[in-house]
Amino acid sequence: MISGWNGAAAAEVVGAVRGSSYAGASVRMAAAIVLAAVAAGCSPDRPEKVEIFVATVPPGAACTLIRAGQPIATVDPTPGIALVLPGPEDIAVNCSRTGFAPAVATVHSRKPEQSFGTLLRGGPNETYDGSITLPLTPRSAPWR
Repeated sequence: MISGWNGAAAAEVVGAVRGSSYAGASVRMAAAIVLAAVAAGCSPDRPEKVEIFVATVPPGAACTLIRAGQPIATVDPTPGIALVLPGPEDIAVNCSRTGFAPAVATVHSRKPEQSFGTLLRGGPNETYDGSITLPLTPRSAPWR
């Protein structure tokens, strides 16, 4: 026990702190911090990888997704889902199937919509559209 302090004096100090505006401000600040943490946890979380659904008409093609000149995913056979990390560059989708001309399309990078939670804790700066469908053109038979 601290010399010069008795139980009654300690109770008076605690009561004074509880009744002060300082104690009320501390409780309000703690409540605001808890509310912000809960709101951040309740926001829809962006996945680390983005799903891109790749389809061809007709199905059954082999597709390679290429970003910045490097293959980053394959879908073989179509339809299927490619998992890619978000990035600022567009993704080229190259598809081929026997008897059909090669098909190429682009999946564009875009800024995602921001929620309160992703603003608080940060989220990806880019994402991609969720699907792409490539039409395949039959190759004409060679003349004999």
